[in-house]
Amino acid sequence: MRIKDIGDKAYTHAVAAGFATGRNYHDPTQVSSMLMLAVSELAEALEEIRTHGATFAAISTIRLENGKPEGYVVEIADAVIRLLEMCRGQGLDLESAIKVKMEYNLTRPKMHGGKKI
Repeated sequence: MRIKDIGDKAYTHAVAAGFATGRNYHDPTQVSSMLMLAVSELAEALEEIRTHGATFAAISTIRLENGKPEGYVVEIADAVIRLLEMCRGQGLDLESAIKVKMEYNLTRPKMHGGKKI
């Protein structure tokens, strides 16, 4: 499945579930809130590491808690889903942007800027 298709599904679900009702994907205040919701999913991923450890087994495990998927990788998925839905709502071609950025990154020198993390 292409990134665009996943974004379409995420957006369609957000609309059907009522999450996108009244949402303005071009209003800077609302976009800021949508971005922070993605950040909150990443914070939940960090909490998974703090609670369950950072071993491969811990970060790759999908736990079911009362039928709900939980775990580090699930929280990463939540962040990606939120971003894909937002980009779809804004009419952005995230897939092309990812390809362009990855191609550019291949031209950068090793450890460009000297940053370690």
